[in-house]
Amino acid sequence: MGQVELLSGPLANGRPPGKPLVIKENWTAALSDQLRLFSVQLICSGGSSAIAKTMVAPLERIKILLQVQHMAAANSAAARYTGVRDVLARLPAREGGVLSLWRGNGANVARLLPDVAFRFAIHDQFRVMFAPLDGSPPGVVEKLSAGAATGILKTVLFYPLDLCRTRITADQSLSAAASAAAASAAASAAGQQPAAGSGAGAGAPGAPGAAGTATGAGAKLGAQAAERAGAPSTGAPGPSHAAGATGAGGAPAAPSTPHARGFASSATAAASAAASTSAEQGQALRAGQGAGPGPGSSGAGVGRTYPNIRVCMLATLREEGVRGLYRGCLLSMGGVAPYLAISFTMYDELRRRLPADRESVSAWWYPLMKMGCGAAAAVSAQTVVYPLDTVRRCMQMNGAAGQAVRYRSAYDCLRQLLRSPGGGLAALYRGCAANCLKTSIGAPIHFVMYDAIKAGIQAVDPTTGVSSPL
Repeated sequence: MGQVELLSGPLANGRPPGKPLVIKENWTAALSDQLRLFSVQLICSGGSSAIAKTMVAPLERIKILLQVQHMAAANSAAARYTGVRDVLARLPAREGGVLSLWRGNGANVARLLPDVAFRFAIHDQFRVMFAPLDGSPPGVVEKLSAGAATGILKTVLFYPLDLCRTRITADQSLSAAASAAAASAAASAAGQQPAAGSGAGAGAPGAPGAAGTATGAGAKLGAQAAERAGAPSTGAPGPSHAAGATGAGGAPAAPSTPHARGFASSATAAASAAASTSAEQGQALRAGQGAGPGPGSSGAGVGRTYPNIRVCMLATLREEGVRGLYRGCLLSMGGVAPYLAISFTMYDELRRRLPADRESVSAWWYPLMKMGCGAAAAVSAQTVVYPLDTVRRCMQMNGAAGQAVRYRSAYDCLRQLLRSPGGGLAALYRGCAANCLKTSIGAPIHFVMYDAIKAGIQAVDPTTGVSSPL
């Protein structure tokens, strides 16, 4: 990059003979080299992170759903997921296919470019800032301080993107509408009848051309199912009768009675309409349609509350203000220091136990052992700070569209989680198994893909100089 000349005689400015004179290259050439190296690092790190996060995205969504599903107003306790296998078994059927497991991955990947760019651009500056004044190599305290400062500043700048990612990932608005319509249709089709002596209810709205009427709870359930399914109401209110549709002792009346025929007709029409709407919602989800009711809408039409980052951010700003974009931010910043301290200390301790001889370091299994050390350190640190992550996710969903503000503060959230039915530490560690599995799988994928992308770039240009993260 520069030229070095040895001076054979004394200079006018007093430079002694033999002193090397370094003629630095032009600053534009140096800047070009730095930008080139920065671009290669960005491609390697960002690309490998995007691939790793996409590969483990189903586990990430499972973790977030298990953490915050208790806050969804539309979900009854019976519809909640109980674990990783339960989510894998039921979620694709409820939301239109296997691709629903990757919901929110686009928002997660979209955060990578500014995140990685900021880390490369700022972290070195903090390392210089916290370096010892005597010029000695930075120790553990200096490295932790630089990492914590980078993490805190990065959290403040990019936290709204993380909040939007959580809300998009946890959004079950489409599946909730489909489940409610299907449940009501199933209940009405099961033949629920009013008790003896009950007054006649209004006729259930039927499908076009249906003129039958129904009474009591069966008519009400049929009407609710048909309304959710969007069927037009053409049935007229039924007349009032002193005796209901049941006989003595609460036994169902014979199917030949007018009320029984009306109930069967309306229930069948409601079930058909609900099934049709559920199928349309599933098709819309598979096609990636974003149309439908906006945030806060009470309709059960096709669409998501938060279809993308832009809609989520604008809706949060409109309904909750700037403060809403930073719900749980202090918890996130508070978890940076302990996470870095635990992960760095454990990784350093595990790596020191690896063999250091030349033969072992050059062996094929040595990078795998270092990957294992990194994954073990990350899993341990995440497990220790996982309660903070659970409270943070709950605060991010607190007051989201269609939900009430359940928690006055992070402390109130922690207190309610600990006192909730089946709560305690178990409530704070919901989804922890999925998180550990995600980290154990994602870390090796990240390292392997980093080296693969780096090798591809070096095959094109051997002078890149980018090194492996291992």
